[in-house]
Amino acid sequence: MKTKTLLLFVISMFFPKFVLAQGNTDATYHVYSMVTADSHLYLATDAGVIDYNFTEGKCCLASLPDGESGLSPKSIVCGNGDVYVGFSDGQIYMLKDNGLKYLYSMPETSLNQLCLDSNGTLYACGRSLYKRTDTGWSRYILPDSEISSTHAIYSMCADKAGCIWLGARLASGGAYKYKNEQIELLNDKTGAIMAVASDNAGNVWMGSAAKGLFEFKNDVQINNYTNVNSSLKDKTITAMCVDETGTLWLGRNYLQQYADGDFVSYPMSDGVSITCMTHCDGVLYLGTNAGLYTFVNGEIKPVNLGTSGVSLSSLPKSGQSGVYNLQGVRLDASSANTANRLYIKDGKKLLRR
Repeated sequence: MKTKTLLLFVISMFFPKFVLAQGNTDATYHVYSMVTADSHLYLATDAGVIDYNFTEGKCCLASLPDGESGLSPKSIVCGNGDVYVGFSDGQIYMLKDNGLKYLYSMPETSLNQLCLDSNGTLYACGRSLYKRTDTGWSRYILPDSEISSTHAIYSMCADKAGCIWLGARLASGGAYKYKNEQIELLNDKTGAIMAVASDNAGNVWMGSAAKGLFEFKNDVQINNYTNVNSSLKDKTITAMCVDETGTLWLGRNYLQQYADGDFVSYPMSDGVSITCMTHCDGVLYLGTNAGLYTFVNGEIKPVNLGTSGVSLSSLPKSGQSGVYNLQGVRLDASSANTANRLYIKDGKKLLRR
């Protein structure tokens, strides 16, 4: 973790509780994935799983029990009121009762992304595609993936017809489509696909690591926009989404808006790269390698996630270490050994005891 990281570890044997403490306002954290539901924005970050209530301007953090703290939450999805979190080693949890509840693990120990189709069926991808069934997991391999060590599915999305579109990381890249229990190769010259999105018209968009933006219609590639043949600012695309109006957004070092073959670009701050994006109620949320940003009325602004559940002002000053409860009251040795949730104050961070 970076030295300036939004950090809180909650000690719990089974269900770690949601509480957030942010030691300094300029703390940074890497956002891998995020999703909106009702008035909440859920972020999978290197600091843990953040639940941000953007209506109230409050947030809280869920971390894993001891022994699982080294894992990274890589992907987060929501459907039918359920929020699923996939971790880098293939374990999948659900946010439940203000905590993280273990559900199951993928057959392989490498997870890149989760996806829910229109029926609420859960998919997970790594070196292969996996579909969750009543009896376990069904596996679907990419064509020739058994003989190529470079095959891996990096990104995916579901369209309105229930098909799953897959972006692969091959030597030359690859665009695939899962339908009727089969995976079909559509284009193997895309370069590594980093982001996939489906729009309201049924078109599917794929962002490449080096070859720009690909557009598919009726399973056929109809366009490949680059910074040479179009106004696309950056040919490397790491994030993408379609907002409520059907507008396509994409980007990395630039946030780019697509409309009728043209792109309007908005630069990110130096050193800040977009890793994921989503939208809700007219606000575009940008997950980056340096925290959460919003795009509203043509302006990109960082979001300072407010603290809740812990009174930082009641905790000791920097340099005074000890064991404290959530109200900032210092505990003696006997209380410290039996307390349910304990924190050690060290400078501006709350660390696990």
